[in-house]
Amino acid sequence: MFTPLAAGVQQRVYQRLLAMWQHRAFLMADWARKSPLQSLSPDRRTLHLRDPLPGLEAGGLLTLRVDGSPDRPVWSRTLEIEDVALDAQSVTVVSAVDLDMPAGAVAHIAGEYHAAGALGSQRITSNVAVPTMQFRRTWTGGARPEPPAPEATWRGHELILRRPNWAQRVNLAHQHPFDWVDTGRGRFGFRTPVDAATDVRSATVLCGTREDVDYWVGWFHRMRGQRGRFFAPTWTQDVGLPPGEPLLEGGLQLPVDDPGEVNRPDSDPVYRHLYIRLFDGTVLLREVMSGGLGEAGPVLNLDLPWPRDIERSEIVAIHYMPKWRSANDRLTVLWRTDGVAEITLSWQVLRSDDDD
Repeated sequence: MFTPLAAGVQQRVYQRLLAMWQHRAFLMADWARKSPLQSLSPDRRTLHLRDPLPGLEAGGLLTLRVDGSPDRPVWSRTLEIEDVALDAQSVTVVSAVDLDMPAGAVAHIAGEYHAAGALGSQRITSNVAVPTMQFRRTWTGGARPEPPAPEATWRGHELILRRPNWAQRVNLAHQHPFDWVDTGRGRFGFRTPVDAATDVRSATVLCGTREDVDYWVGWFHRMRGQRGRFFAPTWTQDVGLPPGEPLLEGGLQLPVDDPGEVNRPDSDPVYRHLYIRLFDGTVLLREVMSGGLGEAGPVLNLDLPWPRDIERSEIVAIHYMPKWRSANDRLTVLWRTDGVAEITLSWQVLRSDDDD
């Protein structure tokens, strides 16, 4: 979906196009997946691109485009691909490119789309409009590409280590569902259908490259929307460490500055794993087994020992690292430019023993 500014001839063209073609298929370029055209073969069927363009395949579509100027209209052609070189920089098309192609053409991956059944627009003046253009990609055959392998895994699940964009606030909805029970006499009762918190965090990630976007799209397909399970740190300061002696090699205790934290392992089946960051870049993943009192105060008892003596000043932060699932079955990429995008993610925590 996008909202272009259409003025003069452009606004008349889009109105005519929708009136005649809205219920049919469109061929459209993916504006963010592009590479400048470097040269053409003598028969004008093999295109040599400046940059690799992953995703091109035989039978697919490629759009060549040159933006317009005051003295030249937009030039655009969509071509069927016959073959793609292994380096994804040389592409052979079925039909030769027009001889009148202007210099400065850019190649885009293209696809077949269908417009939404209802599209609106805002009229700024009698000759200027801002239409809302919404299209759905249609699958035209061939094997769907498998998403790439995850960057990291832990205990059989994907581990997400990319951080949110703190320039936009991270929202946390504390949720623990319960139902009121009315027996018709006496006091109301209640029951908890899920004996654990179902907190939902919503955050925005900034994607500075197409590869960043592809990472999140690949993650979404690996998870298959809400079906998949994964681990990820909360990235908030969840556990405070009091000053004191170093954490000794082989030790299994983590001192905490909040005595109430030691009661959490017995009653909280969600926040049971820790993501511990050190200033030298080391990351330690631990499971909290229980809480109690150590020689110097309250401690959390861990499943794995410290690999070496660790000064408390070496620790940057301690985050809880719950198991999550996506809170919805949709992933929206908001392109701010043709190279920078934002994605808003909503994740719901799960019990640490949830493997459904």
